[in-house]
Amino acid sequence: MADKEVTIVFNLVHGAPLRLKGKRSEQDLMNLASRIERAMEARYVGVELDGKLTLIPASNIGSIEISPVPSEPMKGVIRDVQAID
Repeated sequence: MADKEVTIVFNLVHGAPLRLKGKRSEQDLMNLASRIERAMEARYVGVELDGKLTLIPASNIGSIEISPVPSEPMKGVIRDVQAID
């Protein structure tokens, strides 16, 4: 099966958003929910980008957007809702 493209946006408290995309295998996508949960419990999130490791302190992360939504359920995630004004 072909790899699927995943987009992740780190909306930072201080600084411009960090927008990332990459291809992930079906196996990676199945494990994505648990990896996100572990990352949210850490003091930082690490991203390998352009041959460099960038560490983002958790205290500087305002929110994280992930598309497509991981198929595995995650603790604390409300699904199938719409925003209203």
